[in-house]
Parts: sequence; structure tokens; C-alpha cells
Amino acid sequence: LDPRSVSQTAIAPDFGPDHVHSWSFGIQRELGSHAAFEARYVGNKAGDLFQSVNANPYVAGLAAGIADGVFNSSVLPAGVTPCTDPTQPGGGFQGTGLPLATDQFGNSVGYANCNFSRVIQYANTGFSIYNGLQSQLRLQNYHGFTGNVSYTYSHTIDNASEAFSSLSGSGSLFNLAQNPYDISSAERANSAYDYPHVLSILGVYDLPF
Repeated sequence: LDPRSVSQTAIAPDFGPDHVHSWSFGIQRELGSHAAFEARYVGNKAGDLFQSVNANPYVAGLAAGIADGVFNSSVLPAGVTPCTDPTQPGGGFQGTGLPLATDQFGNSVGYANCNFSRVIQYANTGFSIYNGLQSQLRLQNYHGFTGNVSYTYSHTIDNASEAFSSLSGSGSLFNLAQNPYDISSAERANSAYDYPHVLSILGVYDLPF
């Protein structure tokens, strides 16, 4: 198997740790000698999160659409053109010595970089924003009963909920950026981990004996 003909996984040259800024503001109120209520606003903003990016997109279809007047030329950055050399990895080279019209994924020749076929890159291009109102009613040792009721109303927004395949959240595979040439501003939507309403109830009763 010629390595030039298969997909590759790469790490961005400036790959590093993510960062999260968090803040909160809350109030507490005692209700008698056994109960208390708390309401708190919690927010955080995370940046440089891990994201899977198509580092060598297939652009032949877009280039053809621009040439036919279907797409505006702005859909491709200046200077980006599809590889037209079928003897190169970006042009559909299969390692057999014979130039083929399609690559191993069935795409016509025409990746952005002739030196590579499909390249998935892990980069620090993800972000997320969380805002939540968290409330809790606590009851402590009231005739042997201790418990609490918690309710959270929140909203989570991001541009990539998963960098790797996972059964969490949306239960989908990793989320590639839809537009690899405009990652920072082209995508923003409800996160796969957006659970607007969360209610939890906990209670423990100690028997008198």
C-alpha cells in the first residue's frame, strides 16, 4: 500500500492546551433552621478547543461551480485551485502507478494540495459558550429527612461538539468544520451538549431507631 494514496491525520503546528474563563454570581437565603435556597448565574467561555479540520479539502466541485457561475468566487480563497495532476496524491493517485479519475473515497480528482490526499488535522479552532441559571432548595435533617431539589436552565453554544468519535452528546462521529477556510466565524449553533432543562431530586431519610 502506497502511503501517498491513503488518508492522513495531522496535528496543527501550533497545537496547544485549551482555556476556559468562568464567572458566577449567586444569592443564598436561609429558610428557617433546616432549609436554604440558592440561585446562581454561571457562565463560561472556552477557546482553543480541539477540533477536527479538513486540512486538504476537495475543491474541484467548488471550482467547477464558480466556472459555471453557480457559486460566487468568494467561496474559495484567492489562489486556491484544485489539483489537476492525477499522478499526485491530491489528484487521485492510488499507488498502482495508474492515474485514476477518482480517489479512494469516490471523489473526482481535485484536492487543494497536490502533495496529499485527504488530511484530517486536529487544531485549536473550537470554542464554546455556556450561560446557566442554577437554583437549589436544600433541606437538612428535618425530622430525619435530608434532601435537595435542583433545577438548571441553561444554553450552550459551540462550533464543534466533538473532536473525536463519541457516543456522548449528539451520539455522532466527530464534527468536521463545514468551511475549512472560515472556521472561526462561519459556524455557531446549539451544542450537542445543550440540555436547557435539568432537574434533579435527592432525598435521604434516617429511621428514628
